[in-house]
Amino acid sequence: MPHLGVQERGDNLSIWNIMAKGDLVLGYCDRSIVYASYIFMKTDNPSLATRLWSKHTGEPFRLMCFTDKPHSGEIPIVSQMLTYLEPDCGDFTKLRSEKCDNILRDYGSFEIFVRLGLGYDFPVSLRHSE
Repeated sequence: MPHLGVQERGDNLSIWNIMAKGDLVLGYCDRSIVYASYIFMKTDNPSLATRLWSKHTGEPFRLMCFTDKPHSGEIPIVSQMLTYLEPDCGDFTKLRSEKCDNILRDYGSFEIFVRLGLGYDFPVSLRHSE
């Protein structure tokens, strides 16, 4: 089961606390979405985090989420997508409510946005480009 975790620092705990089963999680790297997945469950478990990230020498990523199978592939955030996404997301952030509202208004659901708006249902050659 795919998993992700964050350390308990800054606003991470408050963001993690409001996350729930079925919420959409987007992975971000270098102005691109690299995966989209939905939360299956979450746990705050330092000993499990230590086992999962045994090679990590810092504080464990104890605030964990387990997700369904992710859609993966590099989707550049182009200007047309700024209605829905931030150009620079940072480490662990919650999408602003107006961005979520825009997605739901224009696509009807987050699932349709992931498949059509981000283009995960299209071959790589037909996805967004700059």
